[in-house]
Amino acid sequence: FPSHDINHVYNNVINGFQASAITGTSMVINPINVSGAFSATAVNPSNPRDAIEVINNTVVYNINTTSTSTTQAGLNFSGGTVAAPVWSRIVVVNNHLEVNPTVGNLPSAFRLYRFSDRSQVDSLQSSNNNFRMGGTAPPAIFRITTPAADHATVAAWNTATGRDAGSVSLPANFLTSSLLVPTNIALDNLGTPIGYRDWE
Repeated sequence: FPSHDINHVYNNVINGFQASAITGTSMVINPINVSGAFSATAVNPSNPRDAIEVINNTVVYNINTTSTSTTQAGLNFSGGTVAAPVWSRIVVVNNHLEVNPTVGNLPSAFRLYRFSDRSQVDSLQSSNNNFRMGGTAPPAIFRITTPAADHATVAAWNTATGRDAGSVSLPANFLTSSLLVPTNIALDNLGTPIGYRDWE
């Protein structure tokens, strides 16, 4: 797509239950998987660096997996390296992102927010999100695969990367499992205003 274009994921409520168990150790579950690509030489059409904005979404997945794969995540970004980045911009703002186990706990290798390469974090603008993982012993929330780095909490992630100022990890206390209206007063007004455009 043209370099001025951005993929938009705005204002969605996404709620899903995984019924059948995933038990293979190498099986991967990525409820939301975003992959970028870039070519400096492609013409007709050109293939510039990718851009995406993920804003104002409520995403709750309930998964049933014992996989030990380290590439599984609730929100997974891939594509590119520090030497050859493919992303010009990744914006993740004002989202509630939550993954729960249908039984027991999430696998220790599972992450809520994963980047396959540090180059994606270099292109990342992420703030004012609520990251939540269920179970009695949730694993670390964040992972960068190359170079390897896990960050257990929002505070640790923010300290290491400078991303997600204003983000939290709080229970939403939704009205019901199918009516995702948060009732936790601590989440009120934690978002940040987003610009808008009048369409003619």
